[in-house]
Amino acid sequence: MTAIPIADYEQSAEDVLLSYLELKKQKAELDKDIKEVEENLSLCFAQGDLNKFKVLDKSALKYGDTLLTFHEGMTTYDYSACSEIKHKEEQLKALKKTYQAIPNGAVKKIGKPFWTVRA
Repeated sequence: MTAIPIADYEQSAEDVLLSYLELKKQKAELDKDIKEVEENLSLCFAQGDLNKFKVLDKSALKYGDTLLTFHEGMTTYDYSACSEIKHKEEQLKALKKTYQAIPNGAVKKIGKPFWTVRA
């Protein structure tokens, strides 16, 4: 087996890094474009311009072999004005910290490794 010269290895590693950064840049651009198209799609859907593609479920469209379902968004609640709930959340947070410090108290879970990119 032939050893890879250090210079070639470093260049290869730098190529991987550059490829990653370029793909992340392209993904950000695509995500932006997709968001704009989704906003336009939602507008067309709300105006009834896509009614000919609707299926039995009023929030779904069938286009070729693809089924697209519109979701109105998740309902959330803001409890910032509820002092009793804030107090209970603080108690729960303290209890969690206690159980994290106890051996065999809380089971530590570590997620998948990932990269972040900031420019």
